[in-house]
Amino acid sequence: MKLSRFLPLGIDKKPVIRWLWGGALLGLVFQIFFHNNYFYAKQALYDWKKPQQILPGAVMAPFASLLGYSLYGCVIGMLSMIPLAVYFWSFHYQGSKGIYTMRRLPRRRELIVRCLSIPALGVLLYALELLVLLLLNFAIYWLCTPEQCLPPFSWAALFGG
Repeated sequence: MKLSRFLPLGIDKKPVIRWLWGGALLGLVFQIFFHNNYFYAKQALYDWKKPQQILPGAVMAPFASLLGYSLYGCVIGMLSMIPLAVYFWSFHYQGSKGIYTMRRLPRRRELIVRCLSIPALGVLLYALELLVLLLLNFAIYWLCTPEQCLPPFSWAALFGG
């Protein structure tokens, strides 16, 4: 299936692909916040005078508090699909006025398909990226934290409890 089938008539697909990759990269860059918070929270569990010895009664910070802004990159990527859809819509009114061609096509919904399908796909992909990153962060939290330092009901933290 060709990407140009879902783009406005006459638009170049390379900038659109760069826009989509930029949003995905932004989601990955924001992961620095989680890894930074996790690193400092894990270092607080250990005694500095005796290397690799855990402080008595030390408990890791809750998972939700360590997430911080780490998932905001995916949310920004999702929100960036709104201006992309507006750009696609306004592109039909520029230059040779492709809106007149779109209105004469037999499929009445062709304009909506060409303006909203790529942004909707982008939102779905960024939501999938958010879910994968959330599960990956929780796996790091669960597997890399010493077992005796995990707070009670750690699994409930993943589901908002």
